[in-house]
Amino acid sequence: SPKILALKAALESRQVASFIESKYNGSVVSTVTNPGNGYDDSVDYDALKGQTITVAASPAPHAEILKIAKEILAARSITLDIKEFTDYVQPNNVVESGEIDANYFQHTPYLEDFNQENGTHLVAVATIHVEPLGLYGGKQTSLDPLLG
Repeated sequence: SPKILALKAALESRQVASFIESKYNGSVVSTVTNPGNGYDDSVDYDALKGQTITVAASPAPHAEILKIAKEILAARSITLDIKEFTDYVQPNNVVESGEIDANYFQHTPYLEDFNQENGTHLVAVATIHVEPLGLYGGKQTSLDPLLG
């Protein structure tokens, strides 16, 4: 939908990529290879004026990042309403039910598993960032003790 395309463009902007880099200094990494200006040329932003896009997100870093997208959309008179959740099930449920337009918190393998396990029909529209994970096993010489 045009609202989701507008949100995607805002999240794939130079402003968001720069915010991620400066705020998180490598603990969150943007995956956008060619950040844009925050707007999608195929979207009729005048038709979206006065509308609200509602997004479910975990408090950090997702809701923090969405605040930058909120500023970009506000410049075109579109409201971004960020609803914070502290679990990973409800955001998918409220998007599936249509209560909320989108969520911003999961990677594709989790989404695919969630759809399969719950009979939902959610789709990914963008890959925005990753949160690198470090495993420290002390004196371990293989990952086996950490995985088992």
